[in-house]
Amino acid sequence: MSLARPAVPADAAELVRLRKVMLDSYRGPDPDIGWQPGAERTLRERLAGPGGDLMACVVDRPGPPGGLAACAVGTIEYRLGGPRNPTGTSGHVFASREGEPLYASLGFVRTPDPSMRLTLSLTS
Repeated sequence: MSLARPAVPADAAELVRLRKVMLDSYRGPDPDIGWQPGAERTLRERLAGPGGDLMACVVDRPGPPGGLAACAVGTIEYRLGGPRNPTGTSGHVFASREGEPLYASLGFVRTPDPSMRLTLSLTS
């Protein structure tokens, strides 16, 4: 039986690889991997920092050390509270189609939130 464990900075490259596997499962294979070094660097920094709004758990792949078989990455968001969520706190997970039933069984639901996203490009 495989046990999940909290991700550490050394898992960043494998987490990015699994992210690409998930994205390819939705959209089909995409040869663009130019985003991966920046994603890995950011993830490594966020996993090394003190506890915060990002959590990742991983399952190690059998065989040589360093490979991952599965992961779950989620965030916690804080928004202005409302009638159905007075604290404004919510959790979000990024799941493949195959993982969605698991998250649904844990209480996660798709929402019709009227929201828009802005992708911020931070340079160092």
